[in-house]
Amino acid sequence: MTTMVVASVAYSRNMGGSADNQWWWVPLFSGLPAFFGGLVAVWISTRQERRRLRQEEQKRWHSDRVGAYNAFVFCARAFGEAVLLDWGSDKGAFHYGDPLRHFMNAWSTLNLVGSDQIKSQAGVIYTLFERAFYHRELSPHGRQSFRDALGGSINAFIGVARKELGA
Repeated sequence: MTTMVVASVAYSRNMGGSADNQWWWVPLFSGLPAFFGGLVAVWISTRQERRRLRQEEQKRWHSDRVGAYNAFVFCARAFGEAVLLDWGSDKGAFHYGDPLRHFMNAWSTLNLVGSDQIKSQAGVIYTLFERAFYHRELSPHGRQSFRDALGGSINAFIGVARKELGA
């Protein structure tokens, strides 16, 4: 055994080093793979977290749009029914209070989250109500045409919304 130690010391001295500092690089370089492995793990984890957050944001955005489109359709139908019940009574738009307020809230929300096609189709519905109240086109013989135009416009809006949402 002593001959091996003496040979090892002699070999290290011949190579220009000593037996005490011959292996100085082993701890240094053995930690590098662990360090780089940690960096790769952090990078992968960060990337996965960003992907998860992006997917959650897309789901939330989709859900918000579905809610806004649904609220607009519901409010347009409710307001339309209120108008049709009082058809020909010469009451102004502000007589309708809550249905009008809810319709206007749904309209403004839709303008924030809707695409251009959705806004365009919703504009047709808005124009029907505008013509009915602000331009006083509520004639007694136009009740059925208003009902048909409103129903057709709402159905067209639903079709555009379904196409946009992929349903």
